[in-house]
Amino acid sequence: MSEKRFSISVTPIIVKREKLVSFSLFVNGLIMVMNTSMFTVAIPTIAQGYQISPSMAAWMVTSYSVFFAIGTLLYGRMTVFFSVPNLISTGLGLLGVGSVLGMVTDSYLLLVLVRVIQALGMSAISALGIVIVSWHFPKESRIRALATIASASVLGFGLGPLVGGLVSDYLGWRYLFTISLIGVLTLPVYRRFIPNTKPVNGQFDGVGFVLFSTAVISLLLTVSSGILWFLLGLICFPLFFIHIQSKEQPFLSLSLLIDNIYQKALYLAFSIFFIHFSILFITPLLLVNVHERNMSFIGWILFFGALASSFLMKWIGRVVDVIGVLFIIGLSTVCMATATFLYSGLSSHNAFFITLFFFISSTGFSCITLGMSTFITRYMPAERLTAGYGTMQLIQFFGGAFGVAVAGNMLDSEIASQKTWNPLWLGSGQAYSNAYFILFIVALLAFAVYIRFYANAKRVSYIQSKSNSQMKSESQ
Repeated sequence: MSEKRFSISVTPIIVKREKLVSFSLFVNGLIMVMNTSMFTVAIPTIAQGYQISPSMAAWMVTSYSVFFAIGTLLYGRMTVFFSVPNLISTGLGLLGVGSVLGMVTDSYLLLVLVRVIQALGMSAISALGIVIVSWHFPKESRIRALATIASASVLGFGLGPLVGGLVSDYLGWRYLFTISLIGVLTLPVYRRFIPNTKPVNGQFDGVGFVLFSTAVISLLLTVSSGILWFLLGLICFPLFFIHIQSKEQPFLSLSLLIDNIYQKALYLAFSIFFIHFSILFITPLLLVNVHERNMSFIGWILFFGALASSFLMKWIGRVVDVIGVLFIIGLSTVCMATATFLYSGLSSHNAFFITLFFFISSTGFSCITLGMSTFITRYMPAERLTAGYGTMQLIQFFGGAFGVAVAGNMLDSEIASQKTWNPLWLGSGQAYSNAYFILFIVALLAFAVYIRFYANAKRVSYIQSKSNSQMKSESQ
């Protein structure tokens, strides 16, 4: 059965005060990323305070990531019912409520719930930022705006560990929730300067949303807890794919999911986020338990690595059209393979080595963030851009959630603690080396997929270029 494309008809209204809106998106992008990275630094302290294992502590990150992923696509779909300013108001309101509750909660279970509320709020910016740029920014400003959002991600993953370490050491980790409240202060900018475009009547696939979310969460619960009964939720996956074939406006577009190039792009994004979020989870624990460093030291170590990466990304952002988007995506896989091998072999030698390794892995993560956002905006037709980008973000953050869940289990595993798989590792902490080595294998698989992705994307680009040349010749 042929699928009717999901589309949203929007009158192109140029945003008021473009620079101010772009700055607000930068600030919220910064807070969005810091909300993940600064809590990963505090995980050792939180785990000690609540006396929980690494796999249990991982739920601080996995719960945030999985609901952030679901919220990202959910907000994108809700643009057929509500205006962008109203949706952003809802998201930032939830972020504010979650942040205030996080400062007073005294239970780990409630803490995880608070992180879920924060995720459901913060995901509005992730989903609607690309909508604002693609709908309401002048065409000549869009790439610059996307580069600004990408630079916020780089800086956020650098500032997050630094702020998380300093605040945790000198004030206590609960004060990290006050940082998130900064994002709420940008609400008046969106309310005043984003065009209040009236939504077009559409349908929301609630059944598809429930089936897909249940399947993914059940798989995540299985990986995190080891309880096989959660696998029963996976029956929702085949039901979901059967369901979307009969829907005109499904929760996830079937035409997107069967696109060969887009499939490979999703796998690459999933893999890089899997690796990067795992590194953010493993590294603070390594520095505390193997190198016996405090939170402030961890923050500085990661900050300088990310800061160096941000300077490099500013240059890459300026020459993206010269060196090519596909090259930047490939560079991401190379950086991740290099960094994870170095982590797995040499991070026990000297704590300061980790600054170099984090610079390499942060560069890889930033390349996939900039490269994929640019690629999707150019590859996807206008009527599929919102769905295509939203699905990409969904898969990315699921990758991050699964990466942390797997890493937490690796650190708890007796098998991973017995013998290192990388002969360069010295001393104790074998589980950390082996957890990094698993990420190295994931990076190698991502590079193999990239080779096919590059070949397919170049072929499509050549065909389109040849077709355009023929059309131009015929018109003359």
